[in-house]
Amino acid sequence: MTDLLLQRGLRLNFDDGPLIMGVVNANTDSFSDPRSDSSPQLVIDHAASLVSGGADLLDVGGQTASPAVPEIGVDEELERVIPVIEALAEALPHVPLSVDSYRVEVAEAALRAGASVLNNIIGAQHVAFATLAVRYGAAHVITHNPGAPKTKLLENERYDDVVTDVGDYFRLQLAELSQVAGAVDATIVDPGVDLAKTPAQSLELLRRAEEFDELGVPVLMAISRKDVIGVMTQSPPDERLAGTLAALGHLRRGGRRIFRLHDVAEARRYLMVTRHLDGFESLAPDARLATELRRRRA
Repeated sequence: MTDLLLQRGLRLNFDDGPLIMGVVNANTDSFSDPRSDSSPQLVIDHAASLVSGGADLLDVGGQTASPAVPEIGVDEELERVIPVIEALAEALPHVPLSVDSYRVEVAEAALRAGASVLNNIIGAQHVAFATLAVRYGAAHVITHNPGAPKTKLLENERYDDVVTDVGDYFRLQLAELSQVAGAVDATIVDPGVDLAKTPAQSLELLRRAEEFDELGVPVLMAISRKDVIGVMTQSPPDERLAGTLAALGHLRRGGRRIFRLHDVAEARRYLMVTRHLDGFESLAPDARLATELRRRRA
């Protein structure tokens, strides 16, 4: 599969299957990962643990998308994410860093600090983000999300066919980006599970995700702890790991896929087993379990 080349000599390589994007919250009010302390060092330590657990890239965000939490200003967002990105770029120079922001000012500051992917979760300003990405040798994410920041649109009749409508939206955006040299080659699309979609609409996106592979660009699936999984399993965010892994199992056989996840180590182990079951990896005849793995770790 074709690599996606990034600045600082980095790349997103899909030869060994889907990639895992670890979620790094530089805030305390995430709907699915609330914490009492978001000091830069704690965030950096958490990010390092995600990489050791198998993350291929990291997505750093400074504010929750939840409409229940007020929007923060640009300066505060910069204060939260830029020190973390700078520190991670120095501590983990081999790991591509993404910034989760819909603000161009934050995106450009993050690129200067060492980020190489722009994850814009609002369906706007894609040309501006793409132009920035090309200028800095970065990638950018087009997310299907017709809602404004901090809104949650749940309309049963919004789409004639949600998968077709989202695919048509991406085709229009990619056609527009073709006017910016190099922009399409640097593009990743995100169908926007839970973003201006009812649970039933999000479920349809998951069921028919392979239709987005026809666009010819990598597909980011942000499936971790989503509302649609909560509805199916009747569980709160911190009890949705099994549902998240079930969705991962359904989606893993697509084209160039990136999965945005909180529970990185569990997802990586899941994918390791499926690669063996699918015949991409094998066990040597003399393979045996190490003695220290026969008992639960202390």
